[in-house]
Amino acid sequence: MSTYTIQGGDTLYSIASKLNTTVAILEEANQGIDPSKLQVGQVIQLTVNHGTSYTIKAGDTLYSIAQSQNSTVEAIEKANPGLVPTDLKIGAQITISSTGSAPPAPSPTPPPSQNSTPQPASSSLYTIQEGDTFEIIGAKFGVSDRAIEAANPGAVRTNLQIGAQLVIPGNSAPPQPAPTPTPAPTPSPPMANAYTIQGGDTYEIIAAKFGTTAAAIAAANPTLVPTNLQIGAQISIPGQNEQTPAPAPAPAPVPQPTPLEATNTYTIQSGDTFSNIATKLNTTADAIQAANPSVNPTTLQVGQIINVPQGGSGPVQPQPTTGIPGGTEIGGGYVNYSGPASNFPDPSRWAPYSVLWEQNKTLLSYNDSPHQIDLIASSIQTVSASSGIDPRAILCTIMQESGGNVHVGNTFNGIVNTGIMQAFNGVNFDPNNEEGSILQMIRDGSEGSSNGPGLKQAMAQYGNYYVAFRTYNSGSPNLVDLNDARGATGDYVQKMANRLMGHVWNGM
Repeated sequence: MSTYTIQGGDTLYSIASKLNTTVAILEEANQGIDPSKLQVGQVIQLTVNHGTSYTIKAGDTLYSIAQSQNSTVEAIEKANPGLVPTDLKIGAQITISSTGSAPPAPSPTPPPSQNSTPQPASSSLYTIQEGDTFEIIGAKFGVSDRAIEAANPGAVRTNLQIGAQLVIPGNSAPPQPAPTPTPAPTPSPPMANAYTIQGGDTYEIIAAKFGTTAAAIAAANPTLVPTNLQIGAQISIPGQNEQTPAPAPAPAPVPQPTPLEATNTYTIQSGDTFSNIATKLNTTADAIQAANPSVNPTTLQVGQIINVPQGGSGPVQPQPTTGIPGGTEIGGGYVNYSGPASNFPDPSRWAPYSVLWEQNKTLLSYNDSPHQIDLIASSIQTVSASSGIDPRAILCTIMQESGGNVHVGNTFNGIVNTGIMQAFNGVNFDPNNEEGSILQMIRDGSEGSSNGPGLKQAMAQYGNYYVAFRTYNSGSPNLVDLNDARGATGDYVQKMANRLMGHVWNGM
């Protein structure tokens, strides 16, 4: 069946659910249709006929497919609106646009606002599209986001300009050309060692083990995608002459317990964390931890007595706009961030997605089946790729709004809040269409429903995740104080920041 006749009560979502397709495909196949004005008896198309079919093979990327089929990455994406570049399935069929052209040819000069570095001979140029990130572009061309960043030193990864051009480095070599064709590493950095990826690894975690940086690891492994590391695969560790990982240097200037002379004590009260105790007593959470090496900050007991070091450098929160790199605060206690967005942790400090997923997967299992959890995971990646919203922001919004419970009920505060992200009058979970309804619930919250905006619209308006979170929760932000509830949840943005940093607390 290639057409469908509209019946009473039909919506594009209900039609997609009945006929095992997607709203995006229906909209693409019926570009002149108004989804809010469907007429009973109206005939719509169910499929889009753009061209020929192609079966995905092992090792394929959108870029390699485009080259082999005389098309472009953009044309393939347009012909396959539900396709996720980072999750190509071997054996799946996609449509190759019949109007495809040769792979993108280099333009004479890339715009200086994005990149002014001469383009290597093995590179190509790519025009930035709406929703693009370095990670998404890297997945299209089979290179890492760090390699793209290194090849475009003038581009700001958090402020990519639609229509600007980026240099895509060649897939077979790091962005920097080798200084000599001989294998002798004399003029090169120290010889790299191999490392086998383990469960939970990210570039940041591996870098901490070996005392190097995530960027250096990315440059040494230009063909790897940092967001899709495979357990058991081997990567190169630059600048190391020993196989045994060296401990990462401590990022904060706090010495180990011996020199602290912790002569004072403090009795734990309800709600205490090392962070708010440090604020009360004019010291730091790190100093308190160093003075109590056997105390687990995530399991403090009321009445428990801890050591408090003499002196201290004064309260350290909340001024974390820059500072400790991402990942170094994973597992820390709750921090009372407040004030404007500049007082909240910069997104570069957020914990890696893989860490956040493992932290929250257990919480998801309290309400959801393993299959539903898998659907949540795949839907987050799909919607992140189509919306441009960081998957970590989507995951933490899900946990903040519903604890990840797909069966969550609606709430009402002037509008109906629905689904796993409590979106603006969107859809709810459908046990007869688990995959479609979970995807749509996450799409409603991230991209906006047919009745109201989502995170994407708030980000477009303000360009800052924390302001977007406050807007998502309250409808409008107080830019000077993001804990101003505006009739909603006062600590909403504060909790989102703690979730994104990988902090852990009771009742999270």
